[in-house]
Amino acid sequence: MNYLIKTGKHHSKRFPVLLLWKSKLHYSIRFDSSAIYNSREVENQHDINKLVGFSDGFSWGRRLIYQSTSKGWRNSARIGWNWNPLNHCVDLWAYAYTSGKLQVKHLGEIAIGEEFQIVLQKAGDFYQFFLFKTGINPEGFELVELKRSTRGGRIFGFKQYPYFGGNETAPHNINISVKKL
Repeated sequence: MNYLIKTGKHHSKRFPVLLLWKSKLHYSIRFDSSAIYNSREVENQHDINKLVGFSDGFSWGRRLIYQSTSKGWRNSARIGWNWNPLNHCVDLWAYAYTSGKLQVKHLGEIAIGEEFQIVLQKAGDFYQFFLFKTGINPEGFELVELKRSTRGGRIFGFKQYPYFGGNETAPHNINISVKKL
């Protein structure tokens, strides 16, 4: 599926999907040249955009969807990305909130047009982020683990979709190819 984040927007047009009892998310992804951008403010170039992921649990009540998608900063795991103009590549990040505290670790670099696979899963007290390079020069895989605070090995929350920003919105249309495996 192709996700489009339009100029001046943060979100691709996708509605939240409830994930019940999944053990992992697995995707094949490709960025095209629309992932190349320069932030309006230089200091925002390092802001991490979100690619895919999940909220980890949620609070019951009338604000269920809002709390779990728009403000899913309590417990969540996502693959983050940003354009690295110095290395001319897309940097990928393991990006998680655990009890409201942000954790971020570099996961790898991807060339424009390179197909890759990611797996996000729960493993005991950790979120695991796998990067498999499947393009011209496969290099095995990278693994990053970030601490999590919730219990259980199944995902019970909402799937998270591509999001551009921190502070800034998309400077132009950004297309991302994401295929569920």
